[in-house]
Amino acid sequence: MNLLIVSVAPVSQRYAEMLREMQEHDKEDKLEHKKSLREKKLQKKMKLKRKRQEETEAGPEEDSGSESDRGRDTANKGKKRYFNRDDEDNDAAKDSDVLVQQEALALKLLSKMHS
Repeated sequence: MNLLIVSVAPVSQRYAEMLREMQEHDKEDKLEHKKSLREKKLQKKMKLKRKRQEETEAGPEEDSGSESDRGRDTANKGKKRYFNRDDEDNDAAKDSDVLVQQEALALKLLSKMHS
């Protein structure tokens, strides 16, 4: 019978060295990733800045510019949502109907489970 005896120390040293190398590569990769994210963010800022400059250069040709500024701001912000609307009562009625249907369905399912 041939037995192969392998010392644990060289193997553990090799794995420790591989781990250290992998950690170094991970650090390098993380730095590269951060650098690329920074560059993308900077490019996005510059693009937005150029767009705003073009809009401001085109702005003085208009009447007062204040209306166009307000329009530009609201376009970026999106639509306002109001929660206290007049049709709130109608929504409450719809919600109660849905709730009644859900309760009926739940009771039906429970009765099927217990029978």
